[in-house]
Amino acid sequence: MTDSEMRQVYGDYTRDITTPYKGTAADLNKYLEGKGVLSGQGQAFIDAQNKYGISASALIGIAMNESAQGTSPNAKNKKNVGGVRIPGSTTFKTYSSVAECIDDMARFLKNGYVNNKGRSLTKLYQINAKYCPSSDPTDKKDLNSLWARNVNKYAREVESALV
Repeated sequence: MTDSEMRQVYGDYTRDITTPYKGTAADLNKYLEGKGVLSGQGQAFIDAQNKYGISASALIGIAMNESAQGTSPNAKNKKNVGGVRIPGSTTFKTYSSVAECIDDMARFLKNGYVNNKGRSLTKLYQINAKYCPSSDPTDKKDLNSLWARNVNKYAREVESALV
């Protein structure tokens, strides 16, 4: 799929996930208050950003989208706020803590997308096309094509809370 085709399918969401979030863990915790298992996880998002170079606001956008704002069964029962699956499977991973999942999400994005062989994928629409393509047979509700839009919306909310 060409870049132009990706933008047509997934939207022109050009947010770069490597652009650092400029706020603090306390700022993130204010935003995350009342958001299920994501509440109080601001430092985990900042730590992941510092370790892997993936924006804390983008990571929160992904977690908010993938975990129904921290309230999904996977978020509550498996501490999986990223929709992270066991490699080669449709089964979702279980973590010992939400912070462990956040770290794994950032590592996965760094190694599988930013450091992608041949072409770095840092824009939301590019990641959408690889991470959750609209052709995915497990997407029974046809939500994959909205992933970049939703992640961008939540990331913007996080950043606008700084103003």
